[in-house]
Amino acid sequence: MKKFLFVIIIITCTCTFIPHQRIETKTKNYNVYIKEGNTYVKSDTNEMPKTGYILNTTESSCTGGATISQDFNSREVSVTATKETKCNFYFDEYNPNIVEVKNDNRYDTSTVDVIDNGTIGTGNDACTNTVAYDGTTDNNLRYVGANPCNYVTFNGESPSTGTKWVVVQLSDNAVVDGPFENQNECQTSYERNGSPQGYECQIKTVTTGGWRIIGVMNNVDDGTGNLETRVKLIRKDALGDYSWDTSASNVNSGWGVNDWTQADLKNELNGDYLNTSLNANTNWYNGTNNSQSATFDYTKRLSASAQSLIGDAKWYLGGASCEDVYTSCDDVYDYSVAGEGTAMLFYEYERGTKVWGSSTGQTCDDGACPRSTSWTGKVALAYPSDYGYAVGENVRSICLEKKLENYESNNCHSSQWLLSYGWGWLISPYSEYSGNVLYFSYYEGLSNNPVTASNKVIPAVYLKSGVTISGGNGSPENPYVIG
Repeated sequence: MKKFLFVIIIITCTCTFIPHQRIETKTKNYNVYIKEGNTYVKSDTNEMPKTGYILNTTESSCTGGATISQDFNSREVSVTATKETKCNFYFDEYNPNIVEVKNDNRYDTSTVDVIDNGTIGTGNDACTNTVAYDGTTDNNLRYVGANPCNYVTFNGESPSTGTKWVVVQLSDNAVVDGPFENQNECQTSYERNGSPQGYECQIKTVTTGGWRIIGVMNNVDDGTGNLETRVKLIRKDALGDYSWDTSASNVNSGWGVNDWTQADLKNELNGDYLNTSLNANTNWYNGTNNSQSATFDYTKRLSASAQSLIGDAKWYLGGASCEDVYTSCDDVYDYSVAGEGTAMLFYEYERGTKVWGSSTGQTCDDGACPRSTSWTGKVALAYPSDYGYAVGENVRSICLEKKLENYESNNCHSSQWLLSYGWGWLISPYSEYSGNVLYFSYYEGLSNNPVTASNKVIPAVYLKSGVTISGGNGSPENPYVIG
């Protein structure tokens, strides 16, 4: 549904209109035309669209020498007149992608409020063209909300639509996990998350394939110290369920280590997943003591054309301790201090040096020391802060003050799109232990798991600087095109 706005008439002398009187009381004095295709069509309601359209100041005009202006951020239209005037307002469709918003200097780039450019589609197919600056030191621009129009595909690749099994939240019919090929897979995932009440497996028509845009990220290090502004993507669907790491029995007793530079998953994502010569399924790590019991479907590997558009980036590997993540630790100490564990603080943790062995009382002697605080490469995983900053809707300000652990309250989890994956691994270690890392869950918020556990793997990448986004409108049915 489009939002609408009424124009304000500003009078600079004593005339028929009262200064600042809303023009809806004088509807006979103006007409609204909205562009449909190549033709402007007169509006039946004469209401001015607020989102999804922009005033064409060249086509629009008023009699008597009156001037027309539009506040770009609020989309409020004003007319300055010295006598009674009649106006014709012409509106063009305006649904910019996030890069166009970033490069459009008419936006107030200092705001952390949501920039709403309207809704695309209707009903269950609708998505919102909503972005927001995150207010961090880098002030990245991100897609936010329950279902923003951030769907994207690499040129030459097309998403497919079909029936799949998914886990659905019954209160709002939202898909929170999946898709799965069959009911058994869906039920297994549901039961692994504790079979929470208010959810069930259903078969639905869903669109699979492609990616989603996390945001336009500033000051991305390409690994050489060169800082760039680059688009960050996350795969729309998980590759499967795999361990983050495992190890031989002489390293951390076979339980793996929480250092991405040494992680088996890092090697798999930058090995098999990028191997375009692969023509058969391979076994990936899944369990303790170097168990390779999970299958990687080689048809899910990243195409050569897509690989030509992504580039190396420096990924930060700073972690978080118990007090950073949880409201209480060891059932003794209360760490519910306001502001701890928020999206903004996690953005700092990720760029910090808190890893296993870095805190007092921790001895890194598991055969994989010292832990690293950064890694340069192509394919990795999302950060906790990516998950936190994806929240939108009318609860955004409330949720950004919460610990990420508590996103299951105040509708934070249902007001951000990254949780539509259900649950999955993140790149950041849980520094309280030598073999645990963080993961997100629709059911629990942010938590940690042993690296040998089996969780969803959802690759994240950075496009090369200068790669363009074109075509489409960002909806699931008509995604943007890269390249």
